[in-house]
Parts: sequence; C-alpha cells; structure tokens
Amino acid sequence: MSNSPKCQLQPEVEARLLQIPQRAGAVWLGDFQPLDVAIAGEARYGLSLWQEAHSGLLRSAGPYDTDRSTVEVVLESLEEAILTSEPKVRPCRPETVAVRPELVQALGPALSCLGIQVTALPDPEALLPVFREIEDSLFGPTLTYLRPPGVTVEQVRRLFAEARALWDLAPWEQGIDDQLLFQVEGLTPGLSFSVMGAADIERGLSIYLDQAAVRAMANQNQDLIEASNLISFTYSCVEDIPSELMDEIEEHDFPLVEESDLVPLVLCPHGGMPGPAEHALLQDLLELLRLLSERADYPHGLRPGARLVVEMADGRQVAVHLADLFEVGERGLNRKERRKKARRMVRMASR
Repeated sequence: MSNSPKCQLQPEVEARLLQIPQRAGAVWLGDFQPLDVAIAGEARYGLSLWQEAHSGLLRSAGPYDTDRSTVEVVLESLEEAILTSEPKVRPCRPETVAVRPELVQALGPALSCLGIQVTALPDPEALLPVFREIEDSLFGPTLTYLRPPGVTVEQVRRLFAEARALWDLAPWEQGIDDQLLFQVEGLTPGLSFSVMGAADIERGLSIYLDQAAVRAMANQNQDLIEASNLISFTYSCVEDIPSELMDEIEEHDFPLVEESDLVPLVLCPHGGMPGPAEHALLQDLLELLRLLSERADYPHGLRPGARLVVEMADGRQVAVHLADLFEVGERGLNRKERRKKARRMVRMASR
C-alpha cells in the first residue's frame, strides 16, 4: 500500500460532514496497519482505526484491502468515525487528528475544509497495541516472538541462545524432580518455578508468578491452571511449530538446539507470547539456574528445606528456598496420585 500525495473529499461527503457538530478540544489518533494474516486465505487486508486520545474510545476500526493508498483508507475510515452513532457515542468532528508523520501533509488539505487540524503522532507506534488486540480478537493470537510491543530482535536472539544453554545444562537429567519447587527471593515478588522433564514427558520450566498459580498446579485444578499466572518454557520439534513462528525464526536466523532442531516455546498467561518484562525475567531465571549448577553441592544439595544464596552478574543477591510442590496444596490425594496428575497438568499447560 502506498501513500498518495493528496486526497480530497467528495463534495457531497464534505457537505455531509460539515453538518456534524465539531467537539472543541477533541483529539483523535488514527493509523493503518497491514494484517499479519489473509482474510479468507486470499486477499491481503489491513486495519484502519481512530481512537479518542482523552478517553481511549474506538470511534472506528475496520478492515480495508491493501490495493488502495494509505491516505485514501485513513480518510475513509475517518469519515466513518465522524459519522459513528452508537449508544453513548454521538457523531462529531474532532478539532485535531494525529497520524503518522508521512501522512500529515497528504491529509492536511482534505481536512482543512472541515476545520480539522492534522498533526503528527508523538509516537508512531502508539496505536500498535490496539491493532494487535483487535487482530487477536478477530483471528486469535499470532504466536511470534516479535509480535508483543517493545520486544527486540536481540532479546529474542538472547532467549534462543539461553534456551540452548539450558538444554545443554539439562537439569531434568540431574535428578531434579518436577515436584521440587524453587521459591525465589530477590527477583519478582512471589516468583517460583519447577523443572519439567524428570518424567520424560516435557522438558523445560514451569514458572509461577504468584502463589495462586502454585496452588493451582499443586491441586491439579485445570480450570485454575489455565487462568493462573503461569509461564510455560518448553521445547518443541520444528514440525510442531506454527508456520508464522518458523518464518520469523528463519528470517532472523534465531539459533535452534542444534542436535535436535528444537525450538524454545514460551507461553505466558492466557496463551500470550513474552513481552519485554517476561524476557528479562526469563534471562534472570536461566542465569540463576546456571549459577546453581556451578555450586559444589549441585545437584545433590537441591532438596526440600534447603536455602541457597547466589550472586547474580549484576551483583544482586538472590535466595532460593526449596520446597515440595505438593506440600503447598490442600491434602487429600495420596502422594503418588498427586505427582502423576501434576505431571499431566504441566504437559497440558505447556501446549
């Protein structure tokens, strides 16, 4: 989609919009973004939206084909936003609209006749989270690491490199049972994790962001697990990875686990991909595991009741309290049955 030099309103459209009252001081934010998927598997489309700056209210958001210029699409969607009439939303003209810098000059002449001033968005990516939310609601979340706002190529590259290091470390082969809960002090409040793989089902980490997530897993409550603050860090075969994620991996040459062509797959609460905060947390946890592995008492010193202290590369002192995952939950099932069910739940949660 290209940006045409100028675009004018049709006279009848201009006359109709001039009949709509103008709201003094109203500022709307607008933009167009291509969709990451094709509608009906064929034509490529994009989303154009207009949002009230002061309230966050979406005045309009809809798909447009990419054969037209961006200016035409943004202008047409603005017409719809002005004419929007819904419960608690009345038609009105804004006093100012803010768009990407390259659209300001092209939209200015068309909107000056409506008394609307055109300015540049202070942050050209300000509306990106809104676009992503709308697209996810329409088509479901797209599982790519660079999709969450603020995530950089270098962060993802570091995650893949650390995932290879964890695979080489293989804590699941060191006698560390998946019932062993690592309760961490000095990073994120309420953080804990367990190592998956002792049962040879799924290798990786279950990361609990609060005690509610720990209790849900300990009690094998699938409904609570799905709704909990749980991050699943596992490895998947290339054949099982969504095509859009493999395209991203190949485009940026992210390193796989060489011997097995495995891909690290990180799923955050509610099936989302990690954002900048989750990347930072994962980096800390993988460093923590590496530091624990360098202790003289590793792995035999990792037993329930132990308390270990390590110093991170940046000087932070992090304490790790080791506990039995099943002692956190309510009693009722016998120990063997609870362990069996918990392993099954970990596997289901990581899918």
